Amino acid sequence: MAEANENDFQLVLQTVEENKVEWGTDFIVTCQLSPEISAVDMEIRWFKETDCVCLYKNRQVTEGMSYKGRVNLFTEELDRGNVSLQLRDIGQSDVGDYLCQVISTDKTEEITIRLELLQGGFRNRDTGKGALLGAALGVGAMVAATVVTAAGAGAGAVVAGAGAMVAAAGAAAGTGTGAVVAGAGAVVAAVGAAAGAYIFNPKILKLYVIQRTWSKEERKKMTKSYSLAQRRNSKEIPPELSVKLSQKQE
Repeated sequence: MAEANENDFQLVLQTVEENKVEWGTDFIVTCQLSPEISAVDMEIRWFKETDCVCLYKNRQVTEGMSYKGRVNLFTEELDRGNVSLQLRDIGQSDVGDYLCQVISTDKTEEITIRLELLQGGFRNRDTGKGALLGAALGVGAMVAATVVTAAGAGAGAVVAGAGAMVAAAGAAAGTGTGAVVAGAGAVVAAVGAAAGAYIFNPKILKLYVIQRTWSKEERKKMTKSYSLAQRRNSKEIPPELSVKLSQKQE
């Protein structure tokens, strides 16, 4: 590749599209050097708020204290300036602001990228699992209403889960038990449908660059977290890959 000044670069977000994901799967916080010069001999630091998530230095990748086995960099693509962060087993706690720093000799470039959860997945209509869950809970509650009305107070003990709670309340109420439980069943059905939609529907995540001024106190916490991460055992790049990257540099 053509030679370029290693101190003449910026960090850019590779995409601003919305991403449909399931909790527990992998997700990439994309970041790229512009122009696409090699980052093989640079230092790369990733932070989630003030926690050090992952760092790359002297051709070694080190995971943050709280991210063991969950993060990685695309080391085979560093020669093309790809400094993206891969998150494994993504969940609600991974939503937030990420700071990427890339250091080359006497220059430090950084970018803050926000990972935002859009409406908890309720915008997605691709699956009927939520509706099925809601329907099942609703049917269970209506069955509880029938049992309580017919058999009286003793029936509450034989209805499982949420139905048992509704049945017990209905039995204690006496007259109008069926109506009370049926109404509660409708509420359970609605809540079940909403819960099912949240649990089963893919979440919609969006990445975008923000202008955030990190305070001195936050910077101090980052430095401390970075130092702790450095003390961990680093995952050295396999020798064959290190040789391959060196050859690309020549």
